[in-house]
Amino acid sequence: KVDSVANGYFVHLMKTPTTTSLFAARVFVQSASGGFNFGVSNSAQDTAEGNLGQTVFSTGTTYLCIVKYVFSDSSVKLWVFSSGVPASEMEAGTPEALATSSSGGQTTLAAIALRQYSSTQKLIVDGIRVSTSWNDAPLPVELTSFTVTSAGKTVYLAWTTATEIQNSGFEIERKTVQSATISVGKTAKLFGTWTKIGFIRGTGTASSPRSYSFTDAVEDPGRYSYRLKQIDRGGSFKYYEPKEVHIRLAAENYTLSQNYPNPFNPATMLSFAMHTPQRVSLKVYNLLGQEVATLFNGMADADVLYKLTFDDAGLPSGVYFSVMKTNAQTNIKRMMLLR
Repeated sequence: KVDSVANGYFVHLMKTPTTTSLFAARVFVQSASGGFNFGVSNSAQDTAEGNLGQTVFSTGTTYLCIVKYVFSDSSVKLWVFSSGVPASEMEAGTPEALATSSSGGQTTLAAIALRQYSSTQKLIVDGIRVSTSWNDAPLPVELTSFTVTSAGKTVYLAWTTATEIQNSGFEIERKTVQSATISVGKTAKLFGTWTKIGFIRGTGTASSPRSYSFTDAVEDPGRYSYRLKQIDRGGSFKYYEPKEVHIRLAAENYTLSQNYPNPFNPATMLSFAMHTPQRVSLKVYNLLGQEVATLFNGMADADVLYKLTFDDAGLPSGVYFSVMKTNAQTNIKRMMLLR
């Protein structure tokens, strides 16, 4: 991706990592009206601008450049693609630029060099692959779309590839991106780590678009992030930009829930959520009105589902009450402990 153009080469092959004068297959950019041109040369003796193609390319756009260097005649070919990767050189068609002079050619190559031709040149290179065959040269998979949507507690992932080369498949990973902090050592939802939740097999090699999908059922409301890990058949992998989805709380979450199970022995679960941040206390009382446990006492964040466990701690069988108090209201639920 070229953000600003300074005429000159930005990548080349070298005979050795230390012999900077022995160039081969240099790739150039040169400013043009409305954008820039790509060009190539095959030695240090060629013109400074290289042999330029005629297509005017746009700044700020990512392109895939495929360069072929032939040792026998030192020829260089350059193809440039904005989307899709042809499955073979024949399908790629006429190169964008070609250098055929044999002067200064190399018989061996041992390094790739990236060069900032001037202080004003701004380019981003996000991947380099080197091989001796066309199939291995392009990026394995070109992802053209990736969406994550939700309905209730079901999350739907869908993605499309323009082309695939030796694609083994996609691992689907998920993590939580929201946390809840509660008092007295009770359960809290913490910022998550990436966890593999599924795998979708890839097509292998394809020169036409392929579509994939995956469905995930989440247990708790909150914010979740999903990402794809594409793995090729050689074991190499690449992560794609994650997408985030918000699983909304249901209306019944914004009050004190009935404990479950009920009756219970020895423990039961309660939950609540607040529309706005506020101080909340949640305590358990016996039939005599005596406090037997404090489950929560502090500030509750907005739109966070708090799940709390009440353990009977050796209490006798009988009826108990969970009492939640806020500045605006008091909620009471009846609970039954059976030994």
